[in-house]
Amino acid sequence: MSKPKFTQGTGAYLFQWEEEAISIRIDRLYEDSKFNISCEVTILQGAGSHLHQARLNLTSTQARKSLAKVLQEREEHIDWYSLLEIACVRTLEAHRVGEPVYRLDEMKATDRVKWRLEPLLVEGYPNLIYGPGGIGKSLLATYFSLLIGLPYKQHNLNPEPGNVLILDWEFSGEETQERADRLLSGMTGLTGAPIYYRFCWRPFADDIEEIRRTCMEKTIQMVVIDSAGPACAGQPESAEATLRFFTAFRALHGITGLVIAHEAKNAAEKSPFGSVYWTNMARNVYKMQKDQDMESNKLNISLVHKKANTGRLQRPMALQFKFNTDGPITIATTDINQNPELSKGLPIKYQISQVLLNGALGPEEIADTIDKKVDSVRVTLSRSPMFVALGNGRWGLRAKENTNAAG
Repeated sequence: MSKPKFTQGTGAYLFQWEEEAISIRIDRLYEDSKFNISCEVTILQGAGSHLHQARLNLTSTQARKSLAKVLQEREEHIDWYSLLEIACVRTLEAHRVGEPVYRLDEMKATDRVKWRLEPLLVEGYPNLIYGPGGIGKSLLATYFSLLIGLPYKQHNLNPEPGNVLILDWEFSGEETQERADRLLSGMTGLTGAPIYYRFCWRPFADDIEEIRRTCMEKTIQMVVIDSAGPACAGQPESAEATLRFFTAFRALHGITGLVIAHEAKNAAEKSPFGSVYWTNMARNVYKMQKDQDMESNKLNISLVHKKANTGRLQRPMALQFKFNTDGPITIATTDINQNPELSKGLPIKYQISQVLLNGALGPEEIADTIDKKVDSVRVTLSRSPMFVALGNGRWGLRAKENTNAAG
């Protein structure tokens, strides 16, 4: 019997015996309360011809004997018990060891990239974009996917190339393909990108084994999860369901995530709908809003950075999507400060700075203009180095801040 080639990755274990022309794949491991570890085992022959598939208790000698007997009836010249013994024992060892333990001061610096899409999507972590329904979140996620998959640098968005997998609980593959084709048509001279699509209906955590296998087979660098609510079985307000979602995401071992979420309707400070863990567990959080006139073919959207675990908060940005009837969708940058509807979503200090571009004002006048409480305006004016008291209760911008505040 030859020595097998052993490959391990994202919860799957593959054994390949070259001389015997046999492959055994083990995945979907589950450990019960009595420490029995069961798995799904798939046996292939030759160039990938299916031989057998079964559920197997890796810790049971009798289970190995029974499976070996079934396989012996199909291919009697193979020592099936020995092959299964090697596969079961090696898998148990790898599964129980888990991730290695390192001394931090002995770890070497890596060449791992910081951004998957600079300066918006942090590499290797879940990034969350939330906002009301019907504002173009899925359209924006598809656009980001194309920038990364092509790759294509546009509007100061700098992608790290990679394969993208869209996990879709809301639309169909046909709708997503049409959206992607129209966006591509708007990017002059560009054609197809390595973007993969999967129609989803099971909760993300329940489907994670198949998702991990797909990510490994397709060499996926980023997954888009559209959207958070149905991906956690329609219970985004449940702390248990939300934590289960993020635990499953962590099993993707460093793949970047873009999670689309809806917005809480009744909260004073708009936040992602559901458990507070959506904000706590995401490493990067953006609030998205839109401005679109009735019957207009132009959609203006803004992204305001609400949370950053790996660096500073980025300046707000705005994009305009222009829809041509059944044709290309083109994208341009736009000035968030010049759009009254979008500028409402800016942090209060940016709203104040925009008002003060036209001259000094008192706190009451500022509060009335931006529709904020006077006390909030006073606190912001006194705490931020952007502003200076000019006397007579009036405030202005410091000279170096007298520029476009939101950049």
